[in-house]
Amino acid sequence: MSTIHSISSESSEAQPLTPPFLTPMSSYRDPRPHADPDVDGEAQSVTSLPLGPLITADGRTHIPSPEPEEAQDIKTMPGDQDQTSPSRFFEPFPEGPIPAHQFRPRREFIPSIHAPHEFALLTLAEGNLVRMLGFDEEAVRTVRDVLASTEGERLGIRSERRGNAVEANGRKSSEDRVMSPVRSMQSPVLGELVEWCLEGKPWKERKHSSEILLTTLFSTLLSHSFLYVSPLHLATPSSPVHLSAIFSRPLEPIQERKTAFSISFPAANIIRVIGAPKESTPGILAVVRQGWGTRLKEEKSEIGTWEGKLKGPGLFGPAPEPPGPEVVLDTLAAFNRQGIELMTIVRLAGTEMWLFDCSVGMEGGSTMMTPVF
Repeated sequence: MSTIHSISSESSEAQPLTPPFLTPMSSYRDPRPHADPDVDGEAQSVTSLPLGPLITADGRTHIPSPEPEEAQDIKTMPGDQDQTSPSRFFEPFPEGPIPAHQFRPRREFIPSIHAPHEFALLTLAEGNLVRMLGFDEEAVRTVRDVLASTEGERLGIRSERRGNAVEANGRKSSEDRVMSPVRSMQSPVLGELVEWCLEGKPWKERKHSSEILLTTLFSTLLSHSFLYVSPLHLATPSSPVHLSAIFSRPLEPIQERKTAFSISFPAANIIRVIGAPKESTPGILAVVRQGWGTRLKEEKSEIGTWEGKLKGPGLFGPAPEPPGPEVVLDTLAAFNRQGIELMTIVRLAGTEMWLFDCSVGMEGGSTMMTPVF
């Protein structure tokens, strides 16, 4: 390849010229980056990327003097600093710890507010058995007192058994097996099965006293902060189960107190209200009268219940009237507006029973009726 020479007027020695396509890339940098045209009256050259050595107007070749290595390291193209700066993508970390009132953890690291519960099981089996599993000592003692207070009307506790459940093939009927006598001073072990055998057969006889006893059992457990959760269907052919209910209670004590009452339909044209709280009795009866008021033929109040007789076939008769389901929904909605919720529906000895829970005052959960059987 031939070399191009430049001849200067001052010197006859030929100066070699490098063609533009052989110019190293390092010489294409702006020799004066970020120059201000108003400083010292000097203006920025229009040609910021020279091609090869500069040639002056008089024909002389001007070869720029090499810059120091430190200066070459600093020289960059305009905009290089903005494109490579980390602060363009990330915010700098704060200096020092973040104050507690300004710290906001990510949502997935925020623990959910959950109150742990304990669970227990109440079972009504055969014709006269009451079983409790997982209830504390105070609740078991209170239920025992409720069952023992029914003595004198072919009810009351005949015997009591404690311990683990017996295998189904080794069980005997409640009529034949020998059970230990009642020991009122013995305390149940946590999680131990406690079973009482009652006098008579309250779960098979269609009696008013059986409805009151079931309502009182639910009300007693609710007064100990237990809440009804769900029924449990147990397949026990050797021991017929009429009701198996799961209860739960938060481990942390709660201030709210609740009680239970029921609405039963022992016949096609009879409606009963059992165990309504004293302070809520007017509102509860107003809802019942509003729902079935046009069909109420007669009503009466006793120490144990309020009872009304309906005209016509009744809500649960063989031929219910067309507005029956609407009355049920309107009644539940009216109770809900008073803070009364439906817990469950139980069919005991052929009687339909609706069990409700409602709050009671701190002065006590006295009801409009005292269980008299």
